[in-house]
Amino acid sequence: MGDRVTILHLGEGEDRTAWKRALADRPWERGAIIKKDSDREVWRANVLGSNVSVKVRPAERLRAWLRKTDFARSVRAARWLISKRFETPAVLSHGIVGRAEVLVNEWVEGPTLLRLLADAKDEADRADLLGIAGRYIGRLWRAGLVNRDHKPSNLVFRSRSLEHPHLLDVGGLRKRTDDESIKDALAHRGEFRMIARMCAAQVIEPRGVGIEIGDDHVRHVVDAVFRVEQTGSSIPQTYPNLAKETLREVLAIIEKHGDATPKINPLDPPAP
Repeated sequence: MGDRVTILHLGEGEDRTAWKRALADRPWERGAIIKKDSDREVWRANVLGSNVSVKVRPAERLRAWLRKTDFARSVRAARWLISKRFETPAVLSHGIVGRAEVLVNEWVEGPTLLRLLADAKDEADRADLLGIAGRYIGRLWRAGLVNRDHKPSNLVFRSRSLEHPHLLDVGGLRKRTDDESIKDALAHRGEFRMIARMCAAQVIEPRGVGIEIGDDHVRHVVDAVFRVEQTGSSIPQTYPNLAKETLREVLAIIEKHGDATPKINPLDPPAP
């Protein structure tokens, strides 16, 4: 007899009974572990005939029922992203299985931005990739969204279209607290700092795994954030102070961060 299963959310078109039966047998444990950090795990598995990502952590039942856990926030964030025409893995099922909270998403096959940065053949290619990262941050901002955990390892490219990455880990996604245009961001220091934090993450994580990212590359990220998509021009003359302030803040965040070596190297996941 399998674990008791409580389904908290199902993806569109998914069958509740089928998922309850499938999850009761803990099918992820027959898959491959992708990441393990203490009692938090990420698995790749085959469930109901599909390749999926399964995130597992100890259940906090009351918080889960109240939709206040990171996984519940991920469900909401995926909905926001899709409504804004961003790519993100579809949420298939979210629930409590025995004593664990489980989030099942479709598996997206492809290299992460971090992997592409590591494999870049020269500095020009690396600069192009960081420009893509910056434009993506700008798109998020203009769509009214910010992401507290915007690392290159969380962006994966399913196809050759490098302008449309899938955002994987969306538990840190938040809606902006104001509806004003980006040029007014300096009046909202918390929101402005979020732009800088997202930009800084594009540098901190790669440096932590030995990828050389120079200060010129940092400028590529920040410049791209404020590029006007409709014209493809560089930083508009109405935004120069904001771009300069952002760059200054990004460099300060990077300097204060210290040793960026991760506990688990995203370029060297644990063996199955």
